[in-house]
Amino acid sequence: DDVEIFRIRDVVSTRDVYQRLVGIGDIVLKSVEGRSPEEVHVLKGVPDPIGVSEAIRTVWNKSRPRGPAVTVD
Repeated sequence: DDVEIFRIRDVVSTRDVYQRLVGIGDIVLKSVEGRSPEEVHVLKGVPDPIGVSEAIRTVWNKSRPRGPAVTVD
């Protein structure tokens, strides 16, 4: 599934012991789609999950409109 960057509400990276040893992890994206409940998207086995999570946050922050927070339908 594709997720529009402006619909992302949270980005979390997780790694278990094995994933830490091999340098991979999972990224959990929480998003909203209109008035629907929150959707959860999991990207599994991502190399450098912390770096990728930070890159997603950076792009997300740049795409956000400045001013009062609003939810886009």
